[in-house]
Amino acid sequence: MARLSESFVDNKNDSESRSTLVLGNDAMSSWQQHNRKLPKTHTASLSHGSPFAETCLRVVDAGFCGTIFIAPLFFGGRHDLGRFVFVVFACITALAWCCRQIALGGGKWTRSTIAHGIVVASIALVGLQLIPLPNQWLEVLTPRTSQLLPLWSANSSGEPHLGNWQTLSLTPSSTQLALAMLLAYCLLFMTAIQRLRETSDIERLLNWIALSSICMGVFALVQYAFSNGLFFWFYQHPHRSMIGNVTGSFTNRNHFAHFLVLGVGPLLAWIMRRQQSEGTARSSSNARSHRFPSADIWLYCGVAIVIVAVLLSLSRGGILALGVALTTTLLLFFRAGQTGSRTLFAAGAMILLVTGILSIYGYETLSARLDDFAA
Repeated sequence: MARLSESFVDNKNDSESRSTLVLGNDAMSSWQQHNRKLPKTHTASLSHGSPFAETCLRVVDAGFCGTIFIAPLFFGGRHDLGRFVFVVFACITALAWCCRQIALGGGKWTRSTIAHGIVVASIALVGLQLIPLPNQWLEVLTPRTSQLLPLWSANSSGEPHLGNWQTLSLTPSSTQLALAMLLAYCLLFMTAIQRLRETSDIERLLNWIALSSICMGVFALVQYAFSNGLFFWFYQHPHRSMIGNVTGSFTNRNHFAHFLVLGVGPLLAWIMRRQQSEGTARSSSNARSHRFPSADIWLYCGVAIVIVAVLLSLSRGGILALGVALTTTLLLFFRAGQTGSRTLFAAGAMILLVTGILSIYGYETLSARLDDFAA
């Protein structure tokens, strides 16, 4: 009787397992049939895009990297070659983004009415200076043109007359060049609006700006310490010698200093983000180590390098911008409660490092330069 009951139970279990297997096969086959019936648009939306679209996205990021790291090396855009390099990077970046959107079938476009209005207004303002205008308009908008260009004024009767000046710009060729650069800037800006979709995208771009400022500061200090009077130790600039000047690859000290100041905020923000992530990791692992990671040490050294390079540039406007950037950033961090004992200790060490470097290189020159700052 026991054997009969056991065989009955086994037969029952076998039948249940076979029925379960049949039901599972039916469910799988129905799911596969459902997937075959799905429209292609639905399956494409679940993917990350075609390989061509991914390649275009990498080209866009490479274009931003080239604009931030490579374009400033060509004399900060104050040279025809530098302008050409910048325009090429801007056009390639925008073209790659448009190709990506076409590959995705008209992907999502970020709309910003305010930004578009600023772009259109800036282009219209510069373009208006190149459009021929009636003499009545010119007399109202630029009343001194007749005094500056008497031979090109319609009022110069009885004197040699070369023609009528009809544009607001007194140097149309320079204005045309400025308009081309403005179009490149606007193109790059609008592409950045479309590319920066998430917080991680913005953080990555800010990190690139921070790294670019560190690299430019290191290059400027090395070129200053081992200078032979030539840019990059081989190019003779007609109006600038590198002996006694800390300008990096820039021909203008103010442009160099302001370029470095752009990286101060991103550098400090990078340090604070790392401290936040490390604090979260320590709290989750119940660790109590307060040592400085090597990455943080290099970032603090990068801030010190940028500050020293800005001070040694002797740009009073750049030094003022540096003070505003440091003060504003530290106040924002203090308000957000992101300043701790380790941050204050690092700031003190960084101040000592900057003071020590200045005492060796150019402290007296910097003091003499800042004596008439108030005036």
